[in-house]
Amino acid sequence: MIKRILFINLSIFFITACSIKTPIDQWKHQSISAFNSYKTNFLSGNSLVASNDLKRAKNHAKQSGNLNTLARIYLGECALNITVGGEYSCKSFKDISTLVNDSNLNEYYNFITKKSKKYTNYKHQNITSKLLLSALNKKDLTRDEINNTINLSSQYGYKKVTLFWLTQALKKSKNQKEYTNISKKISILNSKD
Repeated sequence: MIKRILFINLSIFFITACSIKTPIDQWKHQSISAFNSYKTNFLSGNSLVASNDLKRAKNHAKQSGNLNTLARIYLGECALNITVGGEYSCKSFKDISTLVNDSNLNEYYNFITKKSKKYTNYKHQNITSKLLLSALNKKDLTRDEINNTINLSSQYGYKKVTLFWLTQALKKSKNQKEYTNISKKISILNSKD
């Protein structure tokens, strides 16, 4: 009797296991999910968690011979870095760009590295797009536009972005009181307690 029950259970297990299929492009969904988590943690200043999320996103993307998702991750990483005042080189994307056949990605690369002023698919309503656009034009922003960007990043809890823009505001402060207030905010946000 016990052998028969065990045989039936094993049979059900094998039939069920054989009928469950791995979804197509599961690696892609996992990669995108990990990158979205990276984006939030990076902009919020959660560096350790963000680093782990980015590694997961890249590892999932590298499970396919189609490098478009990996290229998007590289461009996204570069764009987020620019959003907080980082470099414009996008070297990781550039290294694989000849292996990716997507004109939109190349156009976006040229846009975020300031090699072109147009990007036809650029969407201004997205929060990260607005922050990126501000960073790309940071030299031309007025003090009010910088304050609006600080308020926007603060609403989303994007501490890393807020600190970057407070530093920009500090550079454009007009009087000692304003300079002192901005410096105090930066100090508070950077404190560990």
